[in-house]
Amino acid sequence: MDTTTSPVSPTPPFLRDPQGFSGAEKALLICAGLAIITLTGYLVSGGSRQAATDARTALFEQGKTSPQWQRAVNPMSAGEVQHPSMLGKTGLDPDDPGFRKGAGGPASGTPNLVYRGGPVIANVKIVTVFWENGKNTVNQTVKDKIGGFYKAAVDSPYMDWLSEYDTHIKGSDGSPGTDQHIGRGTYGGDVTIHPTSGDSITNKDIQAEINRQIDAGNLPKPDANTLYMIHFPPAVQIDLDGSKSCQEFCAYHNTMQRDGKNVYYGVMPDVGAGSACASGCGGDSDSFNNQTSVASHEMIEAVTDPAVGLATGSGPPLGWYDDKNGEIGDICNAQQGKIPGTDYTVQKEWSNTAGGCVVVGSGVAKGGKGKPKKPPTGQDTVATATVGPMP
Repeated sequence: MDTTTSPVSPTPPFLRDPQGFSGAEKALLICAGLAIITLTGYLVSGGSRQAATDARTALFEQGKTSPQWQRAVNPMSAGEVQHPSMLGKTGLDPDDPGFRKGAGGPASGTPNLVYRGGPVIANVKIVTVFWENGKNTVNQTVKDKIGGFYKAAVDSPYMDWLSEYDTHIKGSDGSPGTDQHIGRGTYGGDVTIHPTSGDSITNKDIQAEINRQIDAGNLPKPDANTLYMIHFPPAVQIDLDGSKSCQEFCAYHNTMQRDGKNVYYGVMPDVGAGSACASGCGGDSDSFNNQTSVASHEMIEAVTDPAVGLATGSGPPLGWYDDKNGEIGDICNAQQGKIPGTDYTVQKEWSNTAGGCVVVGSGVAKGGKGKPKKPPTGQDTVATATVGPMP
C-alpha cells in the first residue's frame, strides 16, 4: 500500500489474517523468517569468522579463489578460551587454511579425495627447522624429540598405505597425472636459524627467510621430496593472510616457488604450556603428543597435496582434494592413534579405500604394489556415520 496517498495507517501485517496478505507482504514475511533462521545459524556457527569461511568455500567451489586458504591450514578446534578443546572428537578441522575452529564432520556425504592432476611427494625428506630469534627459543622438549618423531614416522607403516594416492592416473579435469608412487621417506636432520624478525611474523616473512637461509647455505637446497617443517617459539605469532596462529589455526603447510621449482614447507606454532595454542590445539595431557599430532596432520597433507599454496582453481597443481571436506587430514581432524611399534602419537588420515580414518590402513607392504587391502574391521578406522556436522 502506498501510504503517501492514504491518511490511514495500515494494520501491521503480524496482526492481520494471513489470508488477506498481498503477494508482496507474503514475500516480505518469508524473507523476514529466512533472515531470522539465517541469523540464528550465523550465531550458532560462530559468527563472522564462520560466515567468512563459508563464503571463501563457496568461492572456491566456483573456482574463484585458492584452496590454500580453505584447506592448507590445520585450524583450531572450537573456541580457544570460550569453548573446550574438540581435538579428541571426530570430524573436520579448516580448512584448510590443515585443525579448523569448530570441530565437526564432513559438510555432507561420504568424503572422497579426488585426484586433481598435481604432484605428490613421492619419498618425503623432512628437514626440521627451529626458528629462534633473540631470547625466544623453541621448546626444548620439541628440540630434543621432534627429530626422532619425524624419523620414525616417515619410515613406518604410517606411510605405506598412502600408495592408494599414487598418481598413475589422469586428473579429474582430464589432465595427465604426474606418475608418482608414494613410499616411505627419510629424515634430513635439523637446522636452527636465527632470523631478525620479531614476535609477530607473516607467511611472506617465512618465505623470504627460507630463501635467505638457502642462499646462505644454512638450509639444504630443496628438491621435489624436501619438506621443511618449521617449528617456532611459544611467543611467536604467525599471520596467514589475516588469520592468526593460536586464534584461528594451529598449523599449516604451504608452497612457494624458487628458481621456477616448488618449495614445500610446514609452519608449526608451539602448542605446549606457555603458548597461546596450548588451550585449543590438543586434548592430550602430554603437549608433545599434541605437537606430533598437529605435525603429522600437516606432513601427510603435504605429501598428498604439496602444491596447494599455488592453486587458483580446482585442477592442477592441486593433488588429492575433496571440495566439501578439504585435504586428507582435514577429514579426520582430531582423531589420534599411535605409530605401530612406537609411542608416537599421530593423527589418523582419510583412506578412500577403507572408507574411514586410519593410521595403518592399506595392507600394502613397504615398496609393494597391487590393489590395497581393506583393513580389518575396527583397526585404525572410524565409520563415517560417527562424523557429525561441523558447528
